[in-house]
This record gives sequence, C-alpha cells and structure tokens, in this order.
Amino acid sequence: MNNEPCVPDRLCVLVSRGPDRTPAALGTALRFLGFDAHAVHTAEETLREVHDRDPDVVLLDTDLPDLSGVEVCRRLRAAGVDTPVIFLSSRGSAEDTCHALATGGDDYVTEPFDPSVVSARIRAVLRRSRRGEPDAHRHGVAGAWLDPHSRDVSLNGPAVALASEFALLKRLMRDRGSAGG
Repeated sequence: MNNEPCVPDRLCVLVSRGPDRTPAALGTALRFLGFDAHAVHTAEETLREVHDRDPDVVLLDTDLPDLSGVEVCRRLRAAGVDTPVIFLSSRGSAEDTCHALATGGDDYVTEPFDPSVVSARIRAVLRRSRRGEPDAHRHGVAGAWLDPHSRDVSLNGPAVALASEFALLKRLMRDRGSAGG
C-alpha cells in the first residue's frame, strides 16, 4: 500500500482488490491514465483508507479475503460515507449486479476489463455524483471550461477527459493574468 497522501489536483482512487487480483497492476494503469491510485488488499484496509484518505472514488472488489466488497460498501454507507463506489467483480449475473448496486454501489464492472474503460466509468460516476453542485469549482477562460473534479475540459462542445495535460492546463488557466502567464 502507498502510504503517501493523495496528490492535489489529481483524482484520488482507492483500488481495493484481493491480493490474488493484482491491485498494483490496475493502480499502475490508472496512474498512467492520470489518476492518483492507491492499492489496498483487504476490507479492513479499505475502510481505514477511505476514512484516512477521503478518496474521490473507490474501486471495490466484490471478493476481498476478509469481507465481501458488498459488505464493505454497506458499512461505508451506514457510516454516512458518500464516496462513489465502483464494484469490480468476476461475477456478472444480474442478481450479483443488482445486489451490489442496491447496497449503495454507483457502478459495477465485470472482469475482464480494460483500464481505459474503468477510467471512463470513474469519470462518468464523478460527473453524476457532482451534478447538483454549483459550478464555482470550475475554471473558465475564453469559453473553455475546466472541471477539476472530473478532470474534463470543454470548449464550445462536449467535454473531453484529460490525463497528464490536466495540471498544466489548470495552471495556465489559473495564472492567465499574472506577469509570468
């Protein structure tokens, strides 16, 4: 597990996968796609890290070694934690999916999955979870809008998700009136 705090200006993702499911590999792929990903292996670690890190989203395996991911999600929701949860599972039946979503999950992805699809689902869940918030967190310059929560940018059209370019564009937009910018 990475004990460093979440990086500001990057979406923090907690990847909770059983040790036999290589959470580090998914974490590495997500970091390459522009996220700040932290891997844990058990339900106990997941509950502690959600409290300590306050991640933007949790990728939660349904089959953790100490508790089911569905039970972890139920405990998070019972404690008032509203962090979006995306289940990752090898089980794809309608019953499994419906049960996980009914316990408070926001999305359900079955294996095998492509990290770019998981990335797109993270961004979609974050867009939906922040839909009712005011646009005060968005940065706008010359018709371009940058959303630091979803890491999307739009210019007179549909939003596009950014990865490594996000921090640079955010700084340029923020510093547009300074002597150095």
